[in-house]
Amino acid sequence: MRNARQEQNRDDLLEMQTHLEVTLSVSGWSFGCHGIPERCFKFNGKPMPFCARCLGTSIGHLVCTVGYFVFDLLPFYLSFLGLAIMFADWYSQNKWKLYHSNLMRLTTGIIGGFAMGTIIWTFVDILFKFIFHT
Repeated sequence: MRNARQEQNRDDLLEMQTHLEVTLSVSGWSFGCHGIPERCFKFNGKPMPFCARCLGTSIGHLVCTVGYFVFDLLPFYLSFLGLAIMFADWYSQNKWKLYHSNLMRLTTGIIGGFAMGTIIWTFVDILFKFIFHT
């Protein structure tokens, strides 16, 4: 069981990490999620350290990875449609200041993550075929 000091240290570390990531994102570098509390799902009353969209992209990547070994992935060109959907959600939220729910962010994140995973696995497939001449 954690004591109050451990909880405070954890909270301070998460705040420093979020500040660093926001600073890097604003300066043009992005190494992770911004973790803005309003855009994060809550777990035990506390916001997760990553936003709903990043959670969705991770889920999409995992589903795509499992899908690569179980069934055929979507056609390559549809991946760009999936990325466009995620980009449109992000762009409309940031440019036009439209509010989107975390469920919407999660959904578009899953679509975008699966799309990006499809692009990655398609290139892995091409690379294996080139190397092993199959």
